[in-house]
Amino acid sequence: MAITLISSYQDPTVRAVLSDFRRAGCDLQIEEDATGTVLTGTVANIWQYQTLRARLGRTSLIVDVVIAAMHCDDAEIAEIAGRICRNEGAAIQVRVRNGIVTLSGTAHPAATTRIGMLPGVAGIVDNTTR
Repeated sequence: MAITLISSYQDPTVRAVLSDFRRAGCDLQIEEDATGTVLTGTVANIWQYQTLRARLGRTSLIVDVVIAAMHCDDAEIAEIAGRICRNEGAAIQVRVRNGIVTLSGTAHPAATTRIGMLPGVAGIVDNTTR
């Protein structure tokens, strides 16, 4: 996890978000350019991306962050996601195609969140009941 902040950037909301322990695997920089103050870099998964976008959406910061290409392929994601669901006591079917995970069956919300944090997950289609 690496963060580079320009020394003049003092927004406490942004500093709090960027110091959040859940950002493991992020490589982020805050820079000034012609468009304004920009957060650039990579995050490890879709959950981190969505969290950054949601929490920084009300700031003047321009968020230009992408999800890093990770080492898990679809088969690995499906196997790990299935294990997560079994550990959470969920009766669920997992299908993965191009990093998009489709969940069907009965799932615990924690399982869905944990699957979204897996490296290589580009999105989740949640067709589960709780």
